[in-house]
Amino acid sequence: MADNVEADPGSGGATLAADDIGGVHYPRVKIVLGADGVADGDVSSALPMPVDDATAQASLASIDGKITAVNTGDVTVSSSVLPSGAATAANQATIAGHLDGVETLLGTIDADTGNIATSIAVLDDWDENDRAKVNPIVGQDGVAAGNGAVGANTQRMTLAASASLANVGTVASVTTVSTVTGGAVAHDSPDSGNPLKVGAKAQTSLKAATMVANADRVDQVADLDGAQIVRPMVPLGDILVERRVDSGGASSAFSTFNGSAGVRNYITAITVSNSNASLDGTMDLRDGTAGSAFWTIPLPHAGGAHLTFNPPLRQPTAATQLAMDVSAAIPDITVSVCGFQSKA
Repeated sequence: MADNVEADPGSGGATLAADDIGGVHYPRVKIVLGADGVADGDVSSALPMPVDDATAQASLASIDGKITAVNTGDVTVSSSVLPSGAATAANQATIAGHLDGVETLLGTIDADTGNIATSIAVLDDWDENDRAKVNPIVGQDGVAAGNGAVGANTQRMTLAASASLANVGTVASVTTVSTVTGGAVAHDSPDSGNPLKVGAKAQTSLKAATMVANADRVDQVADLDGAQIVRPMVPLGDILVERRVDSGGASSAFSTFNGSAGVRNYITAITVSNSNASLDGTMDLRDGTAGSAFWTIPLPHAGGAHLTFNPPLRQPTAATQLAMDVSAAIPDITVSVCGFQSKA
């Protein structure tokens, strides 16, 4: 509180304005400021705060206006202006989508780890006796349980396209095989392994069959009794037929049974007719017009001969025309030949 203290106690002289704080008197100091706000006298002019002058009053009014503008009462967040880049619902949509994806992935991983744990448990208990319980063809639904098939407690094995299995014992049944790219033994390789039982397509008549292109895969054919239909000796497309008439008795070649490179002529049947009423003779089959004779056929007059060969008569030399040579110039010798060609 304010308390006046005698400047010279006991003298009844001047007093000083003071505050009594805890029994101690602290003198008050009066600072008189000039019109420019700077203290007069010996007080430092570093005191910057005007108190009573017009400049101070104007500054206070300006401050008061700014405070009033800021003090708007309750703030509505939904309509407030946020700084650029601030987190809003729109800006959080992308990260929310990523979080949803992570949640889904974690669920999948959780399920997969359960499957892995089950598979590991099965593999831990695996031994050679379990080999017959696994169906090597994976993904075939409806396979009956049992020896060589997938049992109720047996895990299916997934094989990559390039995977292979070795030494599989027995497979009881396979529902469907879409594609078999090949067997274990290639063409022109040494044969090995056991044969497989195969079936055939029943045909009442081959004239109703649809022709396939050369080198295409084709069904084997059997009659309705199941007896396989087999061509004698060669396919029908390889059968060769030629007819010649000779009266001069000189060696001559057949045009159909030619000398193709790497192939040989085979004779399955030959008919020779001698219509002359008095002249007899013979006819040789030759290995080329100037080659050696390898078969001789008698030619009685007003008669002839018919021969069939099973196995077929094989011409000795490949890439050589088949030729005929009558022993003499007998008019009206007719020769008909049936056969084929082969590289064997």
